[in-house]
Amino acid sequence: MEWDEFMWKNGIKNSDGSKNEQLSELACHYIKTYGFQLDTSSNPRIKDFNEIIELAHRRGWNLVFNLLAENTERAKELVGDDLIYLINTNAEILINYFHKKGIKVVNNLNSVDNEQFIDQNWTTEHYAEQGRKTIAENVAESLRTWHNDFYEKMNYSNTYQTDFFNDCENKHVVWGQMQTITTEAAYSGKKSSQTGAGHDFSITMEYPLKVIPDSLKKNIAIELMLHQTSLNHDAQLVIQASGSDFNNYWCRYDIKEKVKKEDKWLKYNMLVDIPDSIKQADLLKIYVYNPSKEKIYIDDFRIEFEK
Repeated sequence: MEWDEFMWKNGIKNSDGSKNEQLSELACHYIKTYGFQLDTSSNPRIKDFNEIIELAHRRGWNLVFNLLAENTERAKELVGDDLIYLINTNAEILINYFHKKGIKVVNNLNSVDNEQFIDQNWTTEHYAEQGRKTIAENVAESLRTWHNDFYEKMNYSNTYQTDFFNDCENKHVVWGQMQTITTEAAYSGKKSSQTGAGHDFSITMEYPLKVIPDSLKKNIAIELMLHQTSLNHDAQLVIQASGSDFNNYWCRYDIKEKVKKEDKWLKYNMLVDIPDSIKQADLLKIYVYNPSKEKIYIDDFRIEFEK
């Protein structure tokens, strides 16, 4: 509590010496989340994991624990080495504790770079494509002990992606706002993303724009299939960018200007220039925003970065 209070009082400074409220809050949250030493004899989560181990033994299951990657790079930048020491010490405590019980622990704690965390304003384990592939590769490697015949080495050398597509059917494609996927309507397959009537945001593409080379990000080509039950709405396509080195960017494009028919699946597309000011964004989001009571369905959402 003293550490947290000290951090908030002194804060993270802007270049002009003023306090950066947002980064100061994030720094304090890192302290509250990770600033402790794990006690395996009394921690309630340890008890939960031990019960999982007992269940696996009773059922004859092979068990692997995955220690997820945390943004230790960001934590060090905001708080310092003392917090990183605590985080890594707790990881070692966990690994040693469960190894003694015969359980594999995949240590992904420091495996994902800062730029791959799509949440830069909070402490979460939400990664961009390369981050997810890194985690998956390390977990797959640990499973080879039992399933070597099924193991297939993948080439994850590409650290960025320029083409994104979500048809609301593929469970392996994870965007933001996946809870909006519904079977009420669909253009292809059986599902779409419903926005409006209490769901203001459609499925949302989220990606750290700065990992893509500048030479490959001149324009953003956006295409989606849209079904609107009426025109009594002000739905907009939104491009949003956030980062520590520039003011947040938010640009909207009216849906009804291009799609005027009701009760019919129609194609909506836009070609948008990428301003130089956002090319180093920590996080880019693209989605349909519909705060009205009228339902709109989105399907086959495609986003491409072009030279």
